[in-house]
Amino acid sequence: MRDKIEREIMLINETTKILTQKLKKKRVSKDEVIAISKYIYDIYVGIENILKILLKAKGIEIKNTPHV
Repeated sequence: MRDKIEREIMLINETTKILTQKLKKKRVSKDEVIAISKYIYDIYVGIENILKILLKAKGIEIKNTPHV
């Protein structure tokens, strides 16, 4: 469990660094805006994965629902 959480945190940190660099630019292209939104999504999914790992460890069942 700990390894999975640490991996998610590492991925979130890496993505945050990349996102920070992109956001420092004064102007971004349409493609960069798409990339930025993907980085934000990846951070969200990483946090969601950590929460799922913790809930599963506590024996709390999580229903799989499609993302909207």
